[in-house]
Amino acid sequence: MAHSVPDIMHSYVYMKILESQPNRYDRGICWLSWGQSERVKRQIVAGHVTAGSRVLDIGCGTGTLAVLAAQKGAQVIGFDVSPGMLAVARRKVTAGGLEERIELHEAGVAEMAKFRRASFDLVTATLVFSELSCDEQTYVLGQAHRILKPGGHLAVADEVKPRSVGKRLVHAAMRVGSDPEAYQAC
Repeated sequence: MAHSVPDIMHSYVYMKILESQPNRYDRGICWLSWGQSERVKRQIVAGHVTAGSRVLDIGCGTGTLAVLAAQKGAQVIGFDVSPGMLAVARRKVTAGGLEERIELHEAGVAEMAKFRRASFDLVTATLVFSELSCDEQTYVLGQAHRILKPGGHLAVADEVKPRSVGKRLVHAAMRVGSDPEAYQAC
């Protein structure tokens, strides 16, 4: 099942601002995506999570998907490189009484090597692939293949380059000053 966040999500600058303000991140992403970001996460959980599922949430951010999956009965491991985002996620986990269902770790994608082969039913990555280099994306896909159980699913939802010329120009302008190598198709 492939999903994409609407063209409005292409704003790298706004994403970085939101990431620097973890307590405002969810509200800002909701606004930027016109609610699509959370809808996509709900669709992923509805379509691929059942009670007892094991889920790995790559770049879990504020824990929205992890919480949704745990509420449906999954065991979830989420990791992110941002201590601030994880602090928000931990508050959500505690508020939902989901400490027994969700483990959160401060880690990068290299840490995926520690997970056992065929140990997850679902691996998710929402709004994280666009933050990874081509080499990291390739590594994550290989590790996801390794750690997914037979019949397991990988769900990746991320920003996309706009289709229209005008929106592509705005997209390019928003990325001025960023590393162009990091945002080329791999």
